[in-house]
Amino acid sequence: MAARTVTDLTPVDVIHESVPTATVEEWGQLAAYTAVNAPGGLKQAIEHVWARNGVVIARIPLSPVSGGRADGFRTYSVTRRLTPPIAGRYTVDVVTASGQLIGRLRFAVTP
Repeated sequence: MAARTVTDLTPVDVIHESVPTATVEEWGQLAAYTAVNAPGGLKQAIEHVWARNGVVIARIPLSPVSGGRADGFRTYSVTRRLTPPIAGRYTVDVVTASGQLIGRLRFAVTP
């Protein structure tokens, strides 16, 4: 899920579908929080790939997934690369080191 930030692995000010540009400008950042289910014994590097209107704005390496946890593996990233125009359709892809897409967040920043 997308949010303003993440504190103690809890998203703060969750974005359900969209958020106004003025709010994002006030926050100065956006966060992506993802849960990954992985089989026991798996240890795989992943990253969040942030894009606005299909153009990549940030690639953020994350701690490697450690599989086998009953609650899954949770991680997040924060981007401050929010140069105007901020409004648009955002995606945050969760991608393995080999390029496999394992998750995707979608939300919009409205004018």
